[in-house]
Amino acid sequence: MSTRRFLVTAVAIATLVIPTVAHGATIRVTSAKQPLFGNLEWSSGSARAFLADDGTPRALKANTALGQLVAATAFTGTALDVGEFAGIGVYVEAIGSEKVGPKGAWMFYVNGKAAQVGADSQVLRGSDEVIWWLDTDYGKKDPVILDLSAKTQADGTVLFTARKADGKGFKAAKGATIVIDGAKAGTTNAKGQLRVTPAGDWDAAHAELAGAIDSQIVNEPMGS
Repeated sequence: MSTRRFLVTAVAIATLVIPTVAHGATIRVTSAKQPLFGNLEWSSGSARAFLADDGTPRALKANTALGQLVAATAFTGTALDVGEFAGIGVYVEAIGSEKVGPKGAWMFYVNGKAAQVGADSQVLRGSDEVIWWLDTDYGKKDPVILDLSAKTQADGTVLFTARKADGKGFKAAKGATIVIDGAKAGTTNAKGQLRVTPAGDWDAAHAELAGAIDSQIVNEPMGS
C-alpha cells in the first residue's frame, strides 16, 4: 500500500488563505512523554484546507477534527506531519517533535470517546472536546487521560471537577490529586470533585492520577 506525507507547517499555511470556521469545540494535544501547546485546552476554529509538501492545496470539509488541528498548529507555529494511505485517506504522523513509532499512531478522543472515523471525516459540534494523544503501541489498551475544570463558588471556594477519558466517554475521576501552583491541595471524591478554599490568588492547577496522563492546566477563573 503506497503512502504519501504532507508536511503542514506554519510557513506553508501562511502562504495559503485558509478560511476558518468560528467554532466552540476545544482541542488539547498530549502524550505520555510530554504535553503539547503548553498543556492547555482552548477553543479553535477549523481550517478548510492545508498545503501539501508539494504546494498543492488539500480541501477539507467544514468543522473537521483535522481542520481544527491544522488551525491550532498553524496558530501556535507547531509543525504538523500528515500522511496519506492511497485509496484510504489521511492520518497524522507527527505533531511537533512527537512522531509515531512502528507500532503507533496519533489518535484522538471526542468527548472522551475514541473516534470511529478519520480526522478528516470527523465533523465537530460547538460543544465537543477533542483530545489528541500519541499511541506508541496500538496493541496496548488506550490510555486514561484526565480532564479538569474549576469553578468559583458564591462563597469564594473553588470547585474542581476531574474527569477521566478512557475511549468510552468521560467518567468521574475519583481519587485524583489536585495540584495548585505546585502544591497538593487534596484528592477528589466519588464524583471527581474537590472543593478548596484558596489562601489567596492562584495561577494554575492540574489533576494527577496513578496510571493516567495528567490533566490540562486550568487557570483561576476570571472574576474570582
